[in-house]
Amino acid sequence: MSDSFSQPLHRLLEEGYIEEVVRDCVALVRDEVSKKRGLSAVVIKGGLKVIDKVRPNIMADLFKSLLPTFVEQITPLYERFMAGDESTQTTFSSFLAEHSVEVASTLLSVTDARAERSKLMALVKVYQKLRPLAQDQIVSALPALGRLLAKHGVS
Repeated sequence: MSDSFSQPLHRLLEEGYIEEVVRDCVALVRDEVSKKRGLSAVVIKGGLKVIDKVRPNIMADLFKSLLPTFVEQITPLYERFMAGDESTQTTFSSFLAEHSVEVASTLLSVTDARAERSKLMALVKVYQKLRPLAQDQIVSALPALGRLLAKHGVS
């Protein structure tokens, strides 16, 4: 594949631009969590409170450190979308929705690997507690992720 296919994704990592993307990612997570209802919402919201208490800026720090790996991992999906070989979708956002389970698994592989390497055991425990809920939560957040990517030129 041509590097020009994945260029919009790699732009997300540019100096001076990554901070805006990170802010938008944190806002996306907080917005998605605020919309949750029911028993799983209690668990997710409680986990987020613990994370904020342990280290208030951890979400921004994590997104900044994980974003390069997220981009690396979703680049093959973006290249498949751009090649148009298997999708009738006209936007990357709709491609993400069409391949939601694969996308969620891809993103979770990044956070799973990070959790395995982490020395912050309190946060690892929270992650492990929330992990069984993660696949469905990410799938439900993919439309918002698609809008975030489109806002930053990945469409």
